[in-house]
Amino acid sequence: MFNTIRFFNKLGKITCDTGGSKTQMSADIHEKKILETFISCGVNYFTPLGTEKYRENSAMFREWFKSATGGDSRVNPSEKYPIISREHPGFNYITPETPMIIHQPHGSQNFPDMIVFKVEKDFIRTLSVECKSFKPAFNNNPPKKNSNCIYICGNRMFNGYFLRSHRSVQMYKDFLEEYKMLIEKYKHMEGYDMVPVFYKKNEFKSFPPPFFRDKQVFNDRLNKLLIKNILQ
Repeated sequence: MFNTIRFFNKLGKITCDTGGSKTQMSADIHEKKILETFISCGVNYFTPLGTEKYRENSAMFREWFKSATGGDSRVNPSEKYPIISREHPGFNYITPETPMIIHQPHGSQNFPDMIVFKVEKDFIRTLSVECKSFKPAFNNNPPKKNSNCIYICGNRMFNGYFLRSHRSVQMYKDFLEEYKMLIEKYKHMEGYDMVPVFYKKNEFKSFPPPFFRDKQVFNDRLNKLLIKNILQ
């Protein structure tokens, strides 16, 4: 519990260290500060190959995770994954019950920025973390309505489950389908002299969004529980 308390205390001070809550730091600096916050609270950096080159570490993580669980870490993030095999050499590196973090597990442009995980008995506990600015923008990955996905915007933590309604998620899917059809229409339109490129960038009209209202208490409780389950 001590590491959990320390984590939230350090998280709350991140923007103060950069000149106040209105100071916008770069995405890289913010991401690095979140990573350092986790490591300073008892989380080990996943470097099984003895190198800090994230591509090699990320590739090893994906191989280990697939071998251990039979699943793809890029699909449908879950809080727990049953262990079906311990044959991968990655298990020789990972100490049970010790929280670990992998930075950019699926590449710098893909969700999430980090995965915090821990091996517990017969399963692997995971938490997906995205680092965003105070008023976040989302390119290819709008917030997932998933309780195991957290979004750290500045020094505030939001749970993906409370950011968007099921209706909004479906409306976004409908929008993408219409958008794709519009792109295809103009791509093959006779006489049109340009090639339209499919580009996705979305921002909330206001942040936190209206759906989040009256959910702050539940959001904070769930996030603290998720962090506590990893850090203890």
